[in-house]
Order: sequence, then C-alpha cells, then structure tokens
Amino acid sequence: VPHRAVVLVRTFTSIPNAAADRFPIVPARWLTRTQFNNLACTGACCRPAFIYHGDADTVVGVDHARRLYEGLPGPKELYIEPGGTHVSESSNEFYRRLRSFLAAAAAD
Repeated sequence: VPHRAVVLVRTFTSIPNAAADRFPIVPARWLTRTQFNNLACTGACCRPAFIYHGDADTVVGVDHARRLYEGLPGPKELYIEPGGTHVSESSNEFYRRLRSFLAAAAAD
C-alpha cells in the first residue's frame, strides 16, 4: 500500500512472541494461530518509520520495539517513553517528536 511513513505505537513483533512473553510457562507460540508478524514486514518497509513504546510496559515489553527498530532498513526513529506503560497517557515529548518526524517525512 503506498504510504509516506509508518508510525508504530506500543506494538509487538508478532502475536506468538507477545503471547510467549506474557505467558512464559505455556507453549504460547505453538498455540497461537494468528501470527500478525510485524517483524517479518519490517525488511520491506522502505519509507521512514517512527516507533514509540514505554519502558514500563508490562503488556508488550519494550524489547519488541527495539527489535522492530533493528529490523527496519530505512530512515527510522525510536522513542522510548520513560515510565510509559501500555495504557499511560503519552507525553508532550512524544507529540513533539512525532510532529517533527511527520514534518520531515512529508517533506520527502
């Protein structure tokens, strides 16, 4: 799908990975039918990407954001919100960085 930029907010590398992190004593990777493998899609992303995650997220660990960032080949930005959880309000710093990122992506 044509696009100018990608913004990922508090997301996971894949559903099986997120399930395995959340339920470590259950064979979650084997039991999960839906893959929704975001990490597998990162290599094909040729547009600027912005990833936002909180470092206190207990639903989807911040390592998912870091792995997605590492998998992206092109222009990219990672913002880790100090103290941010999966449902916390985003800070003014997040909105400042996102506006700056989108302005730069729109200029391309």
